[in-house]
Amino acid sequence: MFLLSFPYLLCGQGTQLTANLSPCEVDTLLFFQLDGNEIFPLAALPLQATENGRSMNLSLPANMEKGFYLVGTGKQAETRMVLFGDDPVIQLVGGCPTLAKAKVVSEENEVLEKVLKDVNRFNMENSQILRQYRRQLATRQSTSVQDSLILALDQKKLAYLKELRTQFPSVAKVFALQSFLSYQGFGKTIENNEALYFCKHFFSQVDLSDPFYNKTPYVSEAFSTYANVVGNVSLPYEQKLAHVSSQLDKIPSGSIAQRSALVGLLRGFERTDEDLYVAMTDLLHEDYATTKPRLVKPFINRAQTFRARSIGAEAPEINLPTPDGDSLALSALRGQYVMIDFWASWCGPCRRENPNVKRVYEKYHAKGFEIYAVSLDKSKSNWMQAIEKDDLPWKHVSDLKYWNSIGSKTYGVSSIPFTVLLDKEGRIVAKGLRGAGLEKKLAEVFGE
Repeated sequence: MFLLSFPYLLCGQGTQLTANLSPCEVDTLLFFQLDGNEIFPLAALPLQATENGRSMNLSLPANMEKGFYLVGTGKQAETRMVLFGDDPVIQLVGGCPTLAKAKVVSEENEVLEKVLKDVNRFNMENSQILRQYRRQLATRQSTSVQDSLILALDQKKLAYLKELRTQFPSVAKVFALQSFLSYQGFGKTIENNEALYFCKHFFSQVDLSDPFYNKTPYVSEAFSTYANVVGNVSLPYEQKLAHVSSQLDKIPSGSIAQRSALVGLLRGFERTDEDLYVAMTDLLHEDYATTKPRLVKPFINRAQTFRARSIGAEAPEINLPTPDGDSLALSALRGQYVMIDFWASWCGPCRRENPNVKRVYEKYHAKGFEIYAVSLDKSKSNWMQAIEKDDLPWKHVSDLKYWNSIGSKTYGVSSIPFTVLLDKEGRIVAKGLRGAGLEKKLAEVFGE
């Protein structure tokens, strides 16, 4: 790639980049630009020999966009990320072999380092309060003390953000990505559902259209955090997809920031929601397959595994033993709405959910609803006893291989209870339905 020459850098009247590097045996470093989740060299930075190592004193272009850049060789240990914002002079102090640990001497960069530590402190404090809040809620005790503590912490975050915006606006944009205000403190007056509040308002303090976000790695990180939670909330797939798409729409289409956000979403959804992973992969492919094929390809390959069991796909076949020793194929139940129910006798939440499942089964079975229950048991006697004790009248199968069950592997099941609803043609229409959500979906498909 073509690198800008040293004379070009000298003609700039922007930030002064200086360095005192010892030990250092190289005579040139590179100035890298962030391109979403990738970097590429933008300029060569010549070093001058000194008694102890190397030094540098350069004036960068005045029109250089604010944001994060990297200085070094490109190797992880030898490259330092630096915020170029409003400081007129930035100095690197360290050694070339360990440049990633070099001290960045500039007020803005030093404030950034403190802010990132404060983010961790805020998050830890928030988690501690929320743990106690949920314990109080579960035992039907008053949560007024925790409500006050959460609100106070949120107000502290807002005051912190306001101060940063006044004194260090570039650092404030980093903090804004990580300053989500809690449902308990602020959200109850906006939404009557915590999951909805999170999906819709996670980035409420951020102007995602700001071009600064094209030059920061924290966009991908923030969207990965967002996806980790959205993927696990109890909302229908279509609703979650709409909220995620709404957040992406706030970022200029085709921008580096939007690509970074998509990559962050993919990293989060890979662990939490395969269907949203497939949807985000399709968006990434549509917008960047031509311009960033190396970036897109690994996600496309991973999505192929998920696509076979995603919403809208024909359900993969399972053919497993029944309690009486015969085998029953999932496809044998075509013509009915079928819910694959992954459970086990040893699974407490599964057993507690069984009465709800039984109630909707009795309500809709005569209308064409069947259940294909795949047990992850190891003991046949325990499996049979649970079926009898809970009085479960639907279809049961198991290969008694615990988490190595071919059924759970085929459908990527990592926790139970887990359900997959199929239409009469055997296509997947919903996943993870339980309780009221299951009943609501069945009322919808049976026209009630």
